[in-house]
Order: sequence, then structure tokens, then C-alpha cells
Amino acid sequence: MKVEQVDEHDTVFDRHDPTFRVFVYEGTTNAVTVHAITDCSVEQALEAAEMLSRRNELLWSLAVVLEAQGPGLNWISGTDYRDRPGRNASRWRLRRQMQDRYLSARSMRGEPLLLPDGLRRIRMFPEWTGGLSLWESFSDHYPCEPGELPIPQELEQRLIEWNLEWESYGLDAERPESWTDRGWTLYERLQLALAGCAEVSPDFDQRTRIGPVS
Repeated sequence: MKVEQVDEHDTVFDRHDPTFRVFVYEGTTNAVTVHAITDCSVEQALEAAEMLSRRNELLWSLAVVLEAQGPGLNWISGTDYRDRPGRNASRWRLRRQMQDRYLSARSMRGEPLLLPDGLRRIRMFPEWTGGLSLWESFSDHYPCEPGELPIPQELEQRLIEWNLEWESYGLDAERPESWTDRGWTLYERLQLALAGCAEVSPDFDQRTRIGPVS
């Protein structure tokens, strides 16, 4: 997130009639239903999205419609879940936002922590506690321990070394691009190893936007 002060006079118009669109995804194929919402605030649109998703029983995302260059969308919460983010860190964060509210609701209902396609969601990011750098949010065993997931021991060791390297840079130091690049290489190997078992969320990349969407 970036915050900067701007001139209050640097806009040429304002409007009070936004059109929102709520995308609700259902089933293993993420079949989507789109709803147009008008005559409301963004807070009301967010509440409508929760209602349409049956209080997060389904995945959902919210966008505002842009008309300047023909109808387009600016995502407010989440994104198009059918699009894989590739190495685009910011889109992964939007995807994780959708998954977090969905999995949190399942946890509160006492349901298995599975995405609509039946996969677990494993997050990958370093932490000072060391270990594999793998985590399963909303579960009773938040950190994933060595041997818990069906991944090769050699890959587990690479993940542990990658986390130790992160720790070696110190608390406030910026991590070099090479460390992040190694993270993406490890992520791709990990996702391949966990195919059919889990979707891996690459939460280690704090850059705003990198790489094309694929």
C-alpha cells in the first residue's frame, strides 16, 4: 500500500452515482453470476456482496464500472477468480483476500478448510520462527511441519534454507531481488509437488506488481 498527499484541486469532476458489479463464483468450475448494483454506497455494495454470497458460503468479488474508455472494471475487493495471477504479486493478494473470507467462514461453520475445487490453501512466506515457511490459515495447525505435506525432503530443506536467508538480512533490511526470485522458483516447484492436494499462495513477494498475468 502507498499513501501520499495530493492537491485537492487536481481533479476536474466528481460523481455520486457509481455502478458496482458483484461476481459470485460457485462450484468446482467457478461458474460466475454477475449482479449490477446501483443507488448505493460502497459499504452497501459490500454488504450486498456478502448477502449474495450467502455470507461467504461462496467466493465473491466486487468492482466499480468505469465508462471513460468503454465499459470496464476497477476491482474494489477481490478480482476475477477465474484468472490465475501468474507472478503478479498484487493479484495474488486480491485472490487471497477472497479465499480468506471464504475459508474463515468455513472454519466458523466447522467445515473442512477446502477451496471450492476441493484443494487446501497453503500460504508461503518467511517468518522468524524458521521452519518450512508454509502455513495453513484458520487451521488448528497453522505452521506446516516437515513431513506433513507430500513434498520431497530436498524441497523442504530448500525452503528452510530460504527462510534462514531471509532471517539473516535482519529485521528492517530490504530483501534483495535474488531472494524473491528464488522464492518464486521454490513456489513453482512446491505447487507442482502439491498438484491435486493444495493451491499454494505466494505471499512472500511484497512488490506491488511484477510480471504478466497468466
